[in-house]
Amino acid sequence: MIDENEKGGIENKSHNIEDNTYSDTSGDADILNSLSPEIKKIVEMGFSMQRVSGPFQNPLLSKINEKHIDKILELAEKEEANLFKDTQSSKRYGVFYFLTILLFIVFLIVFLIDRDKSMLLSIMEKAAYILGGFGGGYGLKSYLDNKKKE
Repeated sequence: MIDENEKGGIENKSHNIEDNTYSDTSGDADILNSLSPEIKKIVEMGFSMQRVSGPFQNPLLSKINEKHIDKILELAEKEEANLFKDTQSSKRYGVFYFLTILLFIVFLIVFLIDRDKSMLLSIMEKAAYILGGFGGGYGLKSYLDNKKKE
């Protein structure tokens, strides 16, 4: 027969500091009572300290006041503005590089179309290989990233 505490996954443990008794309905009390008195005392002290101390907090949190919060908010606002500027700058450079490469390709086509068609075809073939390599690499990377997420 299954005990209600075992079925629900609830453990009923309590520690009484005054008389140094530890009660446990799940059977851990036997383990604690079978320990040597020195180790038992250390374990009981650990239980009581854990319950009393609770989670540790950063000591600086108690010293923060309204001025500090205002300063933190100002710094966060500046960081957000700088991040926006960086993003805009990177977009501008990307567009500039794209237009520069596009103008260079147009120049090559216009300049070489009448003079040397075989050289133009050779350049375009190599450019297609390069773009295919970049596209294939990007596709492979996105495929592997999607596979990792699943």
